[in-house]
Amino acid sequence: MTRALLFIAAGALFGLITHVVTLLAIPVNATQDAFSRIASIAEPGRFIEIGPGDADGGFAGLDPTFVHAACIYDLSMGPAAIRVPELPFYFTVSFYDRLARPFFVINDRVAIGGAVEAIVVDPSEGLIPTPAGVGTRVETRERLGFILLRGAVANPSERGRVRDQIAQATCQPTGLAGQ
Repeated sequence: MTRALLFIAAGALFGLITHVVTLLAIPVNATQDAFSRIASIAEPGRFIEIGPGDADGGFAGLDPTFVHAACIYDLSMGPAAIRVPELPFYFTVSFYDRLARPFFVINDRVAIGGAVEAIVVDPSEGLIPTPAGVGTRVETRERLGFILLRGAVANPSERGRVRDQIAQATCQPTGLAGQ
């Protein structure tokens, strides 16, 4: 009887370990993760609009009451400068690493003068001077990642105006190298 219970306990423990390892390995081994999907449609230097999940390959889990735009950054080309013009509605600018883990967020309430001027830098590159006019310095050791800009749409008739204003946002490598 104790031998049977021992085999059952060992089998349950083995199953639990296998389950946990599988769950932890999925984000690392996923081929269609958020970064890969955004990188496949993104253009350097600008935000590209992405939509909520639908039949044509949208992104699942995006709120349909927001306009979403994403930009890829690659710190191997130097720091990335982000500029979001003053937007008259609620917005957030979220910074994610390669595995889609958020590490920094700016919203309309903390934006200086209503606009966002930020630079994404790798602190291991040494002291990189922050250009004049840039209000926020975002540091990350992850060389690749993406930035998600979300703008609220109060009613459907404003969606076009929100899209036009978000299209003015930029995300460009500065070309500044570490000292």
